[in-house]
Amino acid sequence: MEVLIIIKLVRMMQMNEEIFERVLLNQCTEEELKTVASWLKNEQRSIEKKRWIWLKKYWNRLDIKDEIPELSGTSLLDRTHHQMNLRINTTRKLSDESIEKPIIRLRKYLTRAAAILFIPLLLASMLYYLQQSQKPVPERNTEQKPIYQQITSPIGNKTRLELSDGSVVWLNHGSSLRFPLQFTGKKRMVHLEGEAYFEVESNASIPFIVRAGDLQFMAIGTKFNIMAYQNEDIVEATLQSGKITLQKVFQDQSVKGILTLAPNQQARYFPKEKQLEYYDVDPDNYISWKDGKLVMINDPFSRIARKLERWYNVKIDFTQEEIGYIRYSGTFTDETLPQVLELMKLAAPIDYTIYPREKKPDGTYSLLRVLISIKNGYKISVNTKNP
Repeated sequence: MEVLIIIKLVRMMQMNEEIFERVLLNQCTEEELKTVASWLKNEQRSIEKKRWIWLKKYWNRLDIKDEIPELSGTSLLDRTHHQMNLRINTTRKLSDESIEKPIIRLRKYLTRAAAILFIPLLLASMLYYLQQSQKPVPERNTEQKPIYQQITSPIGNKTRLELSDGSVVWLNHGSSLRFPLQFTGKKRMVHLEGEAYFEVESNASIPFIVRAGDLQFMAIGTKFNIMAYQNEDIVEATLQSGKITLQKVFQDQSVKGILTLAPNQQARYFPKEKQLEYYDVDPDNYISWKDGKLVMINDPFSRIARKLERWYNVKIDFTQEEIGYIRYSGTFTDETLPQVLELMKLAAPIDYTIYPREKKPDGTYSLLRVLISIKNGYKISVNTKNP
């Protein structure tokens, strides 16, 4: 497109300016008139602005005080011819018919040319648009604040979700995950409250970070489980494969690495005591909840009660505080709450009572309530450390 325009400009420049002047002043020969007429006919689709620059030049030579309008099409041609005629009539009277005919024919060609002025103007506008669209756009700071979404798995249910990077997350009962709809920047950060199992999509240059309270767990491509309920006195991180690094987050948001786990290891952090421990474990025992298994491994009854509350959506109370320190191990799959309590009663010195739901004044019902007590004739001797 641009090459064709340049060629047309060269052709226009080759047009003898003196001939064009003589034609406009009605002082040309028949041969010069034909040359100008042929140019107008053949070049009517050339750059319009160049043609009007010439016309404006000769308009100004006629000593007219009025300003020439900007590219006004036929009106400009009409005014030019009117002023030409006035000038000619005041200087001499035309009696030679051979002179009048060229002017009439020139006016005819000029009028035809003016009638199609919109064509070159349209082409010039299109060229300008294309040139502007091809110019490089200045770089902007396109980094925007990410839009976050929070998903909560209701008590009594588990939730599976997939993040924008392809990572998959399972949320346990009553757990919440806050995450950006689209990961941006140099890290993939999510915020967990509760328990979740992660299968992280590998990306060595953009680590995946799970923030839970004043701890965070950094991974690249790995499978691990985090348990960080606010009402629990322990935070657990269990690694199935890959590698995760535990980091302490301080009030000024600075971060310090404190422990790196290998597969089949678990870290336990006790917030109250600011104590960190780690063990070799079978990770399947701690991630089987996502497959519908309720697993307890030497857990104190205080923690078992909270697991049962989330799993069955009930309220559990103890008749005395010491019951919370009794430890128990067991695995349940499809058992109902009464079945689980009955099996636990056989292996531990506890008894239980289930109270039915009560209707509230607003028409809703209270949670099912379970009261756990000590079996008659049993005395409790327990270790009260880290229940």
